Amino acid sequence: MFQYATARALALSHNAVLYLDIRSRFINDLIYNRTFMLSQFPIIGLTSAPFWIHLSYKILKFFQKLRGCLEVLFVAIPWLPCSTTISSAGIVKTNLFGAELFQERDFFFHPELVSSIKSLRILSGYWQSPAYFLEFSSQIRAELFPPTPTNTEILRLGAHFRDNQTLAIGVRLYEESPDSWKNAHKGRQKSLLSLSKVVSRFKSDNPGLVTAVFCTHHSPLINQYLDVDNMTHLVFPEYGFSDPVDTMWLLSQCKHHIFLNSSFYWWGAWLSSGVHPLDSDNPSLVCAADNFINQDSYVPEWCRF
Repeated sequence: MFQYATARALALSHNAVLYLDIRSRFINDLIYNRTFMLSQFPIIGLTSAPFWIHLSYKILKFFQKLRGCLEVLFVAIPWLPCSTTISSAGIVKTNLFGAELFQERDFFFHPELVSSIKSLRILSGYWQSPAYFLEFSSQIRAELFPPTPTNTEILRLGAHFRDNQTLAIGVRLYEESPDSWKNAHKGRQKSLLSLSKVVSRFKSDNPGLVTAVFCTHHSPLINQYLDVDNMTHLVFPEYGFSDPVDTMWLLSQCKHHIFLNSSFYWWGAWLSSGVHPLDSDNPSLVCAADNFINQDSYVPEWCRF
């Protein structure tokens, strides 16, 4: 979703055509086995990139590797029709006859990404900062807002969340990756204990909150660290919430959000601002763990723990 939002904003700002590669990275995703699901959203972008774009990417990668090998050997070939630079901001930029490959090397906002497009610009990276698409927030929010579920029980629960002061608690157990510490800033993982302390303070200051806990499964750790009672809604796959698009929709219906490092919960919180209008008397709370690998991921109004 960050990749789409960044590329879509870049296309909008330069009146360019957006192509999405929905095949190559998913074929090679042998660890997570993810599938492309944004086709269910009202996105704008041609998902079948022409052959010449795939070929351009392969050629750019080839010359980038070739130049890198030559530099290791201290060999310079001035006529090599490709220039590769590594900016101080952490982008590897390869240019070949006007076609550009931008590869994210370090995780923060890179202003040069939004510069003028010459002919073809290919993006490779996560680009997890709202600064890339801030100018087009309303349009991006509309295009990435999950479709309304067809399940009547999910619709009923969503209405309940929307019509009450609902706190969404996003739990990440870091079990999906053997090296999950690599997905955290400086390798720091946040504990459920730190999450529970923030949740407890907010609940004590706001009696009558409806609470909804989101997680990939019902781990015993959730009952151990969070105040789970009969009034707490557990949005877990084993309780009928296995569709991630429906789960994202439910997240967007909640007004308040406290969550661990997860781009999925990030988007649920960001999209919810389109459902709940600004209320100066009772503003929305969004509090995210402070260990997102990209420290430019945070919206200025959000708090961190």
